[in-house]
Amino acid sequence: MKNSVKWDKIPISQAELDSILPLNIFDNWAIEICRVLILRKKKYFQSLLITEAAILFLKIVLLFSLNLMIFRNLELVSNNSYGLILIFLLSIIIGLCLLLLLNYLLWHKAKRLKTIAIILEKVKDFNSLINTLKTLTELSSFSDFSIQDSDESSIKLSGNNLRTSSPELSLNMEDILITTRTSLLQSIQSYNTLYLKTNNKRNISQLFANLENKLIHFISLPSENSSKEYQQTLEEIINLGLTVHQELKKRDR
Repeated sequence: MKNSVKWDKIPISQAELDSILPLNIFDNWAIEICRVLILRKKKYFQSLLITEAAILFLKIVLLFSLNLMIFRNLELVSNNSYGLILIFLLSIIIGLCLLLLLNYLLWHKAKRLKTIAIILEKVKDFNSLINTLKTLTELSSFSDFSIQDSDESSIKLSGNNLRTSSPELSLNMEDILITTRTSLLQSIQSYNTLYLKTNNKRNISQLFANLENKLIHFISLPSENSSKEYQQTLEEIINLGLTVHQELKKRDR
C-alpha cells in the first residue's frame, strides 16, 4: 500500500538538475545574489557573505603579489614596511572595485535568473516535503499495524480493507508525486530552452496544460490518510507544481 511507493526515486537529485540545467560558477553566484537580494531569503545571506569574502581575499592576495612585483621592478616603492602597507592598501582598493564591478554584472544576471532561482527553491521544498510525507506515511503504517495487533478480528477487517481499497489510493499518491516531479523538471527544461538558450518568447502554457489539469484534479481526490498533517503535506506538494507553472507564465508575458 503506502510502502509500495518507491520513495528513493521520487526526490529530484542534484545530478538530474545539472544534466538539464548546466550552470557555471557565475550563474550559481548570481542565483545566490538573487535569493538574498531579490527573493529575500535570509538563510542564504551567510553563504553569500562567505563567498564574497573568499573572492575578495583571493583577489587581494593575487593583486598584492602582482603589485609588489610591478612596483619593485619599477622601483616606485622601497622594501620597508611603509612601502608594503601602501601596496597592500592599493590591493584592497583595487580588489573592492573589481568585486563591485563583478557584483554589478552579476546583479543583471541575477534578475534574468530570478525564475530559475524560484524553481530551484521549489525543488528543494519538494524534496523536503517528500521526506516529510515519507515519515508521516511510515508513522501511519506503524500506527495501523499497532491497531491491527490489538485483536484478531481487527486484523482480518483491516486486511480486507487493504486488499479492496488501498491499491487505487496508493497509486493515486504515487501518481501525484511523479506528476509534480515531472512538472518541476519540465519547468526547468522549458525555462532553459526558451529563455537561456533561444530566448524564445512564445507562450509555453500549452506545454503544461495536461500537467496542470492533472494536478488540479489531484487536489479533489480523497486522501488515503486522514491525518491533517499528511493531507496538508500532500496538498503543498501538488501546489508546488502549480506555483511553478504560474511563475513561468508570468515570465512569458
